[in-house]
Amino acid sequence: MGFRLGNDITSRQVTMLVSQSGVLYRSHGLYGRLARLAAPQIPHVLAHPNMTHFRGEHPLSRSIADLRIYHRGYTEKGYSRALVPPAVVVLPIDEELPPDIAKRVDLPHRELTDAFLGAAPSGGRGLEDAIREFRPHLACRPVPCQSRAVQAKPAR
Repeated sequence: MGFRLGNDITSRQVTMLVSQSGVLYRSHGLYGRLARLAAPQIPHVLAHPNMTHFRGEHPLSRSIADLRIYHRGYTEKGYSRALVPPAVVVLPIDEELPPDIAKRVDLPHRELTDAFLGAAPSGGRGLEDAIREFRPHLACRPVPCQSRAVQAKPAR
């Protein structure tokens, strides 16, 4: 799921997308030029699987929240043209996450972005509509908490 916004005054664009694993990819640059890639944002629950305070968090939760924040922030900065409106696209690219994902930034960023831009439908729609379409497609529900500290004590 993702979008591309443009700022006609500065001739700049930004592309954001969230993969099914919850990784947030961002690229930006001038209109008509090859976009610069920002480091992918790995969900904390994937980057730090042994930290107990992230247990029970779905990998997409923070990524979708961050996508909303970025969309609002870029819109406020003048990126008001929806070059590619928010859309959900199933891509033929397999995103294999390495075991040491917290230390890696060589994920298939450019391939995913190019495939998304090539397959995204045209036509206006809102970000919240795309998020609503994205969640059931992935069965995005909170994962049950595994932490003993949060589990209720049995009644005596």
